[in-house]
Amino acid sequence: DGHWGFHGAETPLDMEPDIITVRMGKQNIHQQMLDWPEYFSTPEAVPKTACTFNVGMFLLADEIIDNVPQGSKEFSVLTTYGVEPVIDAIPSSAIKKHKNARAWLTKKSARALLEFLNGIKDNPAYTLEKSTLNRLRAIWEKSPHLEEKIANIKMIEDVLMELKMI
Repeated sequence: DGHWGFHGAETPLDMEPDIITVRMGKQNIHQQMLDWPEYFSTPEAVPKTACTFNVGMFLLADEIIDNVPQGSKEFSVLTTYGVEPVIDAIPSSAIKKHKNARAWLTKKSARALLEFLNGIKDNPAYTLEKSTLNRLRAIWEKSPHLEEKIANIKMIEDVLMELKMI
């Protein structure tokens, strides 16, 4: 059991397999509050650090099952499974390197991915619809700090541009 999402672009994907402690940054804290409001109702309730496997350790597993029920994970699911590149900004994209990995997604968590895959089926140069992009941006709208909100939305847009999805 592990959690890809505690990693950020600052955790290189090519580190030797290990268990690491990561600082829970603003994005992690916000995500924990979205995903687990019954446990983390305030930023102060989220632990300051988390222990997790790094990507190299995850990839040593005999099997990886990626279970993603939350609609708040739309961006992660899209950028993990929508295109081939594995990039540091999306640690879970490394799952594509594993020979025995599968994903269990809900319609909510896979909504943007399904929209994207349906679009590229008919047009390989397809980019995300404005409504999809606005929905992905809205994941960060609840952020109480304007600077944080702007930075997170910029990160979403930068990653989507790098992956040629917008």
